[in-house]
Amino acid sequence: VLVLKTTNFICAEKYVGAFATANILYSNHDNVILRACSDNIRANASDTTADIDIANYCMNGTFNDAGSGYLNERLYRFVDKKQHDSKCRVKLHVLNDHDIQSCKYTPLGNA
Repeated sequence: VLVLKTTNFICAEKYVGAFATANILYSNHDNVILRACSDNIRANASDTTADIDIANYCMNGTFNDAGSGYLNERLYRFVDKKQHDSKCRVKLHVLNDHDIQSCKYTPLGNA
């Protein structure tokens, strides 16, 4: 048995200043911020990096609960695929650590 853990819950509501602003812009899929992200990544990426991969990174590679939720969805899809693969001899389980956490004791500014 192999137990895989979901990503941690991120308390984005505890962000302050520029982090709070960025969280709002990325969470709302602000076109200006997404274009700036894409342009920045494209300028530093290899020529073989696909535009769709850059867009995916800018939309889902965020340090907030949406970004962590995206990674958790990928984890669940992977486990589901492997559980239906007759060649997979390991039993996989997911520990949903994300949903048992909260921001109750997280101080402001320490997301």
